[in-house]
Amino acid sequence: MTDVVYTIIDGRRSVTTWVRCTFCTGHKDGTSAFSKRTMVTGMDGQTTFCPICRGNGGKSVSLPGVEWQVYQKLTIGYVRLEFSLSEGLKESYMCEETGIGSGRVYRVHNLYPHRRAAQKECDKRNSL
Repeated sequence: MTDVVYTIIDGRRSVTTWVRCTFCTGHKDGTSAFSKRTMVTGMDGQTTFCPICRGNGGKSVSLPGVEWQVYQKLTIGYVRLEFSLSEGLKESYMCEETGIGSGRVYRVHNLYPHRRAAQKECDKRNSL
C-alpha cells in the first residue's frame, strides 16, 4: 500500500463537513484556539468576535448521505496489525490528516491506493 490513500464512506450515514461563516469569511477549519478566533471591526472601530459564528469561523454541518462515495485523500501515518487465532489478521490505519494516536482509525477494506479504484468500489457497492 502507498503512503497516500483514498477512503470511501457509506453515504447512507450523515457526513459532517465544515462550512465557513459568510459574515466574517471565516477560516478553513474550526478552531478552539483563542488566538485564531475570527474577528470583525464595527463601524465604531472596535474589534470583536464575529456575532454570527462567535469567532469560530464557521460551523460543522451534518449532511445526509445518499450512497457510497469517495470521501477523502489521506496520508498514512500509523499502521497497526493484530493477529488472533480466533479472528485472524486485522489491519487498521491512522492518518496524518485526522490525527495519529488519538484520531480516527481506518479499516483496510475502505482504503484504496488510487481515486479511480475507490470510485470503482463505490460504484460496485452502490449497485447492490
